[in-house]
Amino acid sequence: LRGEAKYFEPGPTMIEEMVGKPVFVVPYLYDLNLPEEDGLGIERRLAKEYTYAEEDRPQKDTPDTAPRPRVVVLAYPHLAIADDLTPLEADPRFTVQWRRDTLPPPHPHTAAVVLPGSRLTRADLAWLTHTGWADSLARHVRAGGAVLGLCGGYQMLGTAVDDP
Repeated sequence: LRGEAKYFEPGPTMIEEMVGKPVFVVPYLYDLNLPEEDGLGIERRLAKEYTYAEEDRPQKDTPDTAPRPRVVVLAYPHLAIADDLTPLEADPRFTVQWRRDTLPPPHPHTAAVVLPGSRLTRADLAWLTHTGWADSLARHVRAGGAVLGLCGGYQMLGTAVDDP
């Protein structure tokens, strides 16, 4: 992966033999702000999760030191399409935290929680309940916080998820 030709063998050779044309693997170039492959980069984003303890403590803010609004992205086990959040991560007006194991403090310390896409929506919805995230989200909303769902995350915000 990441453009390493050795990981694609014998695929290119097989395709060359089938179509009679040369096949090339484009190398992965860092720092181009291109989306990562689905699922890659999640662990990198989650690596900071256990450093948030200090940020989770209520801070006494003054107009000069008021923190940027905190947006928490929930990284459930079957998360998909993480690059939907790349523009938000790049926006200097927000502090974006990716979390899976640690619950964030509720509103007003966390402005919003984002439920991204999921490859297995019903399984991730069950995970939300089992891990305590569902109760945490409910407390967050009751306190005035926002929850935004994208794709499968939006489905999880409904009253039922049917998979006929």
